[in-house]
Amino acid sequence: DIKDGFWRMSVQRGAEWKFAHVLPPAPGQELGDADLVVLLAVQMGWKESPAYFCAASETARDVADDQCAEPLGLLPPHPLEDWMLPPVQWASREQEQRPGGFVKALEVYVDDFCAMAQSTNAAELRHVSRALLHSIHKVFPPPEISGLGGEDSISLKKLKEGEGAWETRKELLGWIFDGRTRCIDLPPTKIAKIGEQINQTVSARSVRRRDYDKLLGRVRHAVLGVPGSAGLFTPL
Repeated sequence: DIKDGFWRMSVQRGAEWKFAHVLPPAPGQELGDADLVVLLAVQMGWKESPAYFCAASETARDVADDQCAEPLGLLPPHPLEDWMLPPVQWASREQEQRPGGFVKALEVYVDDFCAMAQSTNAAELRHVSRALLHSIHKVFPPPEISGLGGEDSISLKKLKEGEGAWETRKELLGWIFDGRTRCIDLPPTKIAKIGEQINQTVSARSVRRRDYDKLLGRVRHAVLGVPGSAGLFTPL
């Protein structure tokens, strides 16, 4: 995950006035103490911010893809790679690269990078980890490179919570992917919430359009894991 993603995107010189705003004076201060704030980074809420940011994050994904194509062991170590290494109980001992390589995929959704690999070889998983981490830092430099201060562009908090660690069963973008059973599941809490909303809606005499649209969005999300259910949306 990219920490404070939009704020790491600087705007073109002269365009910063699009984000200027007045910061009202604090309680007890005179009205003339109000500040004019001119921000040099992309802001949340601006309709062009997501597309502008995604152009950068998808570039990092493309760079990572190229890095993964490098021979095993060629990429230099990364200081954060240990937070991604797999549990020792299922990761095999480090080996030489297998003929033909191994199946892997790198994707990004806005600021969430996702890595998948069909391997339990610790050396191969370390290789993908390095490719991803180095590529993110190439596009979103850490503070010691950018000179802007602050925290690392890669969310250390989420890394330390295990979100970036290799696992055979993991939640990605709201779905649980199981590499052993080759199945996807919705988290039980989501299933319960969708079921509760459906029961409340069908038993009510009317429903607000806003609530209906929210429910419809959640059910459409769940359709990915229910083969053949897309046809049930005609009456909806």
